[in-house]
Amino acid sequence: MLNATSCASVDPAEQKPVDAEGFSEPRIEPHHEKNRDDDAIDLEKLNAIKNRILMMKDIDEEDITPDLSFVDLNFDSLDYIEMQVVLLSEYGVKIPDEKFSSGEVVTIRDAIALTNKLISANASNEK
Repeated sequence: MLNATSCASVDPAEQKPVDAEGFSEPRIEPHHEKNRDDDAIDLEKLNAIKNRILMMKDIDEEDITPDLSFVDLNFDSLDYIEMQVVLLSEYGVKIPDEKFSSGEVVTIRDAIALTNKLISANASNEK
């Protein structure tokens, strides 16, 4: 409990430090997501996917983030095929249908990561 002489205290209900005015200090939680790569997102691929989504869906560009799921975009089977076509035409890789249906590729970030993986595998096979 705060009194006039205390500078800081702990909110007993939440066990978070509070300042003299009774405001909780901001608590920054680490961001952990399934299949999230720690590497920076490939902006070239992100922009290619974004541009195609903008052509396909009625959505604002700022709402398209790497962690946006295709389900949240209300993708249907033709939309998934369109995504496969753009990745094949732009980067020469085909993401198999099963990758989407199995849940391995759920977000834009997942699609970019798999595209990068397939590009690397193709480059290794060509050597």
